[in-house]
Amino acid sequence: MKRFNLIPMFISVIIITMLGCNSTETKTRTSANFINLTDIHFTPFFDADIVGSLNTYPTEKWDSIFKSSKKNHLSEYNHETNYDLLDKTLNAMKAETDNPDFIILTGDYICHDFGKIYREQTSIMSYEDLHAFIMKTITYVTHKIRDKFPESIIIPTFGNNDSYCGDYHLKNEGKFLNDFSELYEPILGLALPEEEAENLRKHGYFCIKNPDNNKHKIIGLNSIYMSVKYFNDSHPWNCNCTDHNVNQDSLVDMQFAWFTEHLEQSKKNGEKVWVITHIPPGVNVYKTIHENNPKKPLEAYLYWKDEYNDQYMNILDKYSDIIFTTMAGHTHMDDFKIHHTATSTSAIHISPSISPVFGNNPAFQIVEYNRNNANFTDYTTYYIDLEKADKAKWKEEYRFTESYPVKDMSAYGYDSLFVYICNNDKYFNNYAKHYGASSTHATQISHGNWAWYNCGISSTLPNQYESCVKH
Repeated sequence: MKRFNLIPMFISVIIITMLGCNSTETKTRTSANFINLTDIHFTPFFDADIVGSLNTYPTEKWDSIFKSSKKNHLSEYNHETNYDLLDKTLNAMKAETDNPDFIILTGDYICHDFGKIYREQTSIMSYEDLHAFIMKTITYVTHKIRDKFPESIIIPTFGNNDSYCGDYHLKNEGKFLNDFSELYEPILGLALPEEEAENLRKHGYFCIKNPDNNKHKIIGLNSIYMSVKYFNDSHPWNCNCTDHNVNQDSLVDMQFAWFTEHLEQSKKNGEKVWVITHIPPGVNVYKTIHENNPKKPLEAYLYWKDEYNDQYMNILDKYSDIIFTTMAGHTHMDDFKIHHTATSTSAIHISPSISPVFGNNPAFQIVEYNRNNANFTDYTTYYIDLEKADKAKWKEEYRFTESYPVKDMSAYGYDSLFVYICNNDKYFNNYAKHYGASSTHATQISHGNWAWYNCGISSTLPNQYESCVKH
């Protein structure tokens, strides 16, 4: 095994009870937790016989409609999250933690190919009807979460599927952002400063402060605009998805300028920052493996465009003393990345998904953190083994500090963890097992392909990655 010597170590924010970025309230309890989940990819289409009723009736009736289905069984591998899986997931979360501070949901509420399936099952071609059903589905999922955790702050970011216009087609200042905001503000009591609420309605990114610690800021970035797959042009779902007044570069420049301004303020104020987003920066290892031609020079494929990836890594380097972590989803796997420079180390935490569409077992994490300094102290991953079919139950997969000999969950702690994984078979096997939430149907990491994956953890820039794999 290769050894390393490293430096040691939608949207609209949905808020039940919350103060904005000018909050001053602080509670006395130090130890707290939050639920970290991503990529629900809920499908209301698992039973075509009931889709007509779902389309007709309000979301308050959807539970009873779903329960009337003859297809009441857990989602299977390589399928999206159905009613039974969503319901069991939320019950499991509630059983493990009754009143978490936050529900952090890093994107992708709805299933892939939503518009295509809707039209196939309903024969309805109307854009307006499709958009209404997308919003009803997101509303249903949100209310399910809210009903389980009425006192918790629900903080989601946009996934690439969360749009009226289609995959990677989220329109800046578009109808989806506006409708989401208009629908959710009166229902859930959005309590952001007006400037931040406007950022959400127009651009899909936001800043909030932890109401229990006015020195802890949570920044949600809209990573769809950074994606290599984002394009701002017309789409068959909606003839009004194009915005000719902006381009991708201007959207990203505007967001990074806003982001940097908040980080400057946080640095002056002595604040700790969590960054949450959907698509992680860094190398897309799966695509890099499967699309490289061994007869040609190695090319590292990124999740973000190269120049945006570089910009973000420079920001992490400059503000590594206040950015505790970046939390993302999108890959559906349990993973992490480390960004190294001569002067800093930063960590990117990637959460496992609820949807088993990529062969993984459904999973979520409960993260324990210190309210006083906003540092993570531990997390536990829970999963449901779909191999057991109808007998499957949610259970603990692993606890971070028990599975690995690392107590520090800062970037330097993750750096140490990487060294352990690279040099000890026990910890390598733990990482490989947890990657797909103990599923044998997901991508398998082995000693044979480990060079590709370990370089994906330690090399966030393409030239770094290509050099790492070659050596």
